[in-house]
Parts: sequence; structure tokens; C-alpha cells
Amino acid sequence: MNLIHERGMFEIQYREPTLGGNRKFLAKTRTLMDAIASFNLHKGGFDTPLRVKRINVDGLHTHTWTLDGRYSVPRQV
Repeated sequence: MNLIHERGMFEIQYREPTLGGNRKFLAKTRTLMDAIASFNLHKGGFDTPLRVKRINVDGLHTHTWTLDGRYSVPRQV
């Protein structure tokens, strides 16, 4: 029997450069850097400031990071 452990997710908020407006990207990954890599893979091609929220299995917001761009160093808020 396989047990699947739900570990939560990351919500990445960014500004869409072509059409404008704020957007969200949800990543079900284990680490912050995996979530950013997933964002770059699926929504990449532009550089925008990012705000990343960690949502735990209960749906509670636990951590927040900001990045100046998709390749910058995350800073915990």
C-alpha cells in the first residue's frame, strides 16, 4: 500500500508583463526553489518581481518570501 503524504503547496504571485495585472501560479512541490523552477518552466520567459507564499496541508499561510526577479535570491518576509 502506498501512502501519499500531502505537504502543502506554494502560491507564487507575479505581474504579467504583456497583458498586465496580477496573476497567481500554484506549485505543489516540496521546496521553495522547486516551486520557482516550476514557475520558470511553465510561466518563464519574462522577469518580474515575485511574492511566494507557503501554504501548509491545513490551508494556512506559514511563510512568505519576496524575489526581485525570477533568478534573484529569495528573502523571507
